[in-house]
Amino acid sequence: MNLTLELVFNLDYEILKYTNLTNCVRTSSGRNSSEEIVGISISNQDRWNVKNRNVNIVERKDKNITMCIELRKFKEENITQLIKWIHSKEELMLWAGPAYNFPFTKEQMLIELNKAEKECNKLIYSVSEKKGKLIIGHCQILLDKKNNSARFGKILIGNTKFRGKGFGQQIIKELLKIGFVDLKLHRIDLGVFDFNTTAIKSYEKSGFKKEGLLRDYRKVGDKYWSLINMSILENEYYELEETTIY
Repeated sequence: MNLTLELVFNLDYEILKYTNLTNCVRTSSGRNSSEEIVGISISNQDRWNVKNRNVNIVERKDKNITMCIELRKFKEENITQLIKWIHSKEELMLWAGPAYNFPFTKEQMLIELNKAEKECNKLIYSVSEKKGKLIIGHCQILLDKKNNSARFGKILIGNTKFRGKGFGQQIIKELLKIGFVDLKLHRIDLGVFDFNTTAIKSYEKSGFKKEGLLRDYRKVGDKYWSLINMSILENEYYELEETTIY
């Protein structure tokens, strides 16, 4: 199968600047008023209700410096670019599963944005290449507050010039930090189609473990696609962080 959509890659990275989110917040305040919200600042008393916490900017530096990205709160103005990256039913299924119908439209994305805003259970990001401020991708976190867990989804490097250069691996690394460090989650999982070997290897490098195979899980055209479910627990994440140099 030859699909043009590539999801996850390897990365050596330099600096990621991000801001902390307050209560799935709608506004930002910090060093720069144009900075967008991407993480959650946690209260020890109630990490799901953090509206009184201050929004701040954190800058991180790591070895093997080559590139950096920013995760920014996804806005309505970003929808047009996102739509341009999806060219077929197969690409839409590979990126988002059955969440949308092809052709992917602005109306479908607005419904999701409004639902996320109302229920406050999903973090939706645009991914920017920090040096040029160019939006290159997309990612989401679906929160399960009752079970103290989350599911990653809709991870995409849409700009073809930035595929195969490690940005996807950095997205996963930062989403894991949001989940385990900021949100104090116990478990994070995701689904990946079994033929997407590049993504599977990258998830495994990030600490995800295969849990099971859902055989012929989705019908796409005349073919059936099987889905692998993968997960990582908080203790596995911290053990990997202690021993891994990215």
